[in-house]
Amino acid sequence: MIDAHIHLEKGPYNRQWLDKFIDKAVNRNINEVYFLEHAHIFKECRSLYNEMSQYNEYQSKWFAGKDSKSKDIKEYIDFIELMKKEEFPIKIKFGLEVCYSPQHEHDIEEIEKLYDFDFIVGSIHFIDGFAFSHLKQRWSSNDVDINKLYDRYYSIMIKLVKSNLFSGLATLIRCSVLEHIRQRTIVIIIKSLLVNFIREACMLKRAVVLQ
Repeated sequence: MIDAHIHLEKGPYNRQWLDKFIDKAVNRNINEVYFLEHAHIFKECRSLYNEMSQYNEYQSKWFAGKDSKSKDIKEYIDFIELMKKEEFPIKIKFGLEVCYSPQHEHDIEEIEKLYDFDFIVGSIHFIDGFAFSHLKQRWSSNDVDINKLYDRYYSIMIKLVKSNLFSGLATLIRCSVLEHIRQRTIVIIIKSLLVNFIREACMLKRAVVLQ
């Protein structure tokens, strides 16, 4: 069994913290774990959040709080290099979860050049700057057109797939936090996304990681 989405960012980059997750995996008969960090915790990834951090007061404060605690990505890379020299009872991989916006494809390409991660997954946490999935953000279906938001979410997801920037997808149904879920439409779109992603992965000989 594989757990392909575990974040380490709430603890220090050391063997003792990593072992807590590995011990849990062993106890649950998980034989492979993919560790990944959110891009927003690294200084080098700030540009990906320009639009969202300026969208409204709530989002500006949220990002300012994250940015004040941001790290140099070298800390993570050095930790990965150190852990790759260690032995573990299960297989482990290290990567990044990158918030995708079509206008930042070049920025993402530059981030990917910083280190040869085992995998990089793309996710969508905001739509044209709007952090729709933040539960603490006060808004209702009266504030936005839910149908248009869904359509935009999946149109961006299709661009993510076709960008060939990622080895995996995360948050396929992130928009389910919204009201009035259109189940049938979501199923149809996800099937289309999977077909596109698997086709692109086969062409590029990439491993498919769906989260």
